[in-house]
Amino acid sequence: MTDDRFTEALVAQGEAELALCLKSLSEHGILPAQIPAAGLCVPDFGTMRSLIIHRRANGWAAYILFAGVAPGAPDVIGTPDSMAAVTQDGARFQGCKLIARLVLMNLCHQHGAR
Repeated sequence: MTDDRFTEALVAQGEAELALCLKSLSEHGILPAQIPAAGLCVPDFGTMRSLIIHRRANGWAAYILFAGVAPGAPDVIGTPDSMAAVTQDGARFQGCKLIARLVLMNLCHQHGAR
Protein backbone atom coordinates (compact mmCIF):
# COMPACT_ATOMS: atom_id res chain seq x y z
CA MET A 1 0.00 0.00 0.00
CA THR A 2 1.35 3.43 -0.78
CA ASP A 3 0.59 6.78 0.79
CA ASP A 4 -0.96 8.11 -2.43
CA ARG A 5 -4.33 7.24 -0.93
CA PHE A 6 -3.90 10.16 1.51
CA THR A 7 -3.87 13.82 0.51
CA GLU A 8 -0.90 16.01 1.41
CA ALA A 9 -3.17 17.92 3.80
CA LEU A 10 -4.20 14.71 5.56
CA VAL A 11 -0.57 13.60 5.85
CA ALA A 12 0.41 17.00 7.27
CA GLN A 13 -2.44 16.84 9.77
CA GLY A 14 -1.27 13.32 10.64
CA GLU A 15 2.24 14.60 11.31
CA ALA A 16 0.76 16.93 13.92
CA GLU A 17 -1.34 14.04 15.31
CA LEU A 18 1.79 11.90 15.65
CA ALA A 19 3.60 14.68 17.52
CA LEU A 20 0.64 15.15 19.90
CA CYS A 21 0.34 11.41 20.44
CA LEU A 22 4.05 11.04 21.30
CA LYS A 23 3.88 14.06 23.61
CA SER A 24 0.84 12.67 25.41
CA LEU A 25 2.39 9.22 25.77
CA SER A 26 5.52 10.81 27.24
CA GLU A 27 3.57 13.10 29.59
CA HIS A 28 1.67 10.09 30.95
CA GLY A 29 4.88 8.14 31.53
CA ILE A 30 4.11 5.51 28.92
CA LEU A 31 7.08 6.50 26.77
CA PRO A 32 10.32 8.22 27.77
CA ALA A 33 10.34 12.02 27.56
CA GLN A 34 13.09 11.88 24.93
CA ILE A 35 12.52 9.14 22.38
CA PRO A 36 15.65 8.34 20.38
CA ALA A 37 15.08 8.69 16.64
CA ALA A 38 15.73 4.96 16.27
CA GLY A 39 12.73 4.34 18.53
CA LEU A 40 10.49 5.66 15.78
CA CYS A 41 12.12 3.48 13.14
CA VAL A 42 10.26 0.20 12.79
CA PRO A 43 12.21 -2.71 11.28
CA ASP A 44 10.78 -3.84 7.95
CA PHE A 45 8.74 -0.63 7.66
CA GLY A 46 10.66 2.62 8.16
CA THR A 47 10.42 5.73 10.30
CA MET A 48 7.02 6.77 11.60
CA ARG A 49 5.93 9.82 9.65
CA SER A 50 2.27 10.45 10.36
CA LEU A 51 -0.72 9.25 12.41
CA ILE A 52 -3.72 9.60 10.16
CA ILE A 53 -7.20 9.41 11.66
CA HIS A 54 -9.62 8.69 8.86
CA ARG A 55 -13.36 8.08 8.53
CA ARG A 56 -14.33 4.81 6.85
CA ALA A 57 -17.73 3.43 5.93
CA ASN A 58 -17.92 1.37 9.12
CA GLY A 59 -16.35 3.86 11.55
CA TRP A 60 -13.02 5.56 12.23
CA ALA A 61 -9.56 4.12 11.59
CA ALA A 62 -6.01 4.97 12.57
CA TYR A 63 -3.17 4.62 10.07
CA ILE A 64 0.55 4.97 10.73
CA LEU A 65 2.39 6.17 7.66
CA PHE A 66 6.12 5.42 7.35
CA ALA A 67 8.93 7.20 5.51
CA GLY A 68 12.09 5.62 4.17
CA VAL A 69 10.59 2.24 3.36
CA ALA A 70 12.34 -0.26 1.13
CA PRO A 71 11.03 -0.46 -2.43
CA GLY A 72 8.00 -2.74 -2.58
CA ALA A 73 7.52 -2.76 1.19
CA PRO A 74 4.30 -1.46 2.76
CA ASP A 75 4.47 2.12 3.95
CA VAL A 76 1.31 2.17 6.06
CA ILE A 77 -0.26 0.02 8.74
CA GLY A 78 -3.62 0.59 10.33
CA THR A 79 -6.34 -0.67 12.56
CA PRO A 80 -8.22 -3.62 11.06
CA ASP A 81 -11.66 -3.15 9.56
CA SER A 82 -13.10 -5.31 12.32
CA MET A 83 -11.81 -2.83 14.92
CA ALA A 84 -13.19 0.39 13.43
CA ALA A 85 -13.77 2.92 16.20
CA VAL A 86 -17.15 4.53 16.71
CA THR A 87 -15.59 7.96 17.23
CA GLN A 88 -12.61 9.90 15.95
CA ASP A 89 -11.18 10.01 19.47
CA GLY A 90 -11.55 6.24 19.73
CA ALA A 91 -9.49 5.79 16.57
CA ARG A 92 -6.91 8.27 17.89
CA PHE A 93 -6.64 6.21 21.07
CA GLN A 94 -6.19 2.99 19.07
CA GLY A 95 -3.50 4.63 16.95
CA CYS A 96 -1.63 5.92 19.99
CA LYS A 97 -1.74 2.46 21.59
CA LEU A 98 -0.24 0.96 18.44
CA ILE A 99 2.47 3.64 18.34
CA ALA A 100 3.32 3.01 22.00
CA ARG A 101 3.68 -0.72 21.35
CA LEU A 102 5.91 -0.17 18.32
CA VAL A 103 8.16 2.36 20.08
CA LEU A 104 8.48 0.24 23.23
CA MET A 105 9.30 -2.88 21.19
CA ASN A 106 11.98 -0.94 19.33
CA LEU A 107 13.50 0.50 22.50
CA CYS A 108 13.54 -2.93 24.16
CA HIS A 109 15.09 -4.48 21.08
CA GLN A 110 17.80 -1.81 21.00
CA HIS A 111 18.68 -2.53 24.62
CA GLY A 112 18.68 -6.30 24.16
CA ALA A 113 15.55 -6.94 26.26
CA ARG A 114 13.35 -9.78 25.18
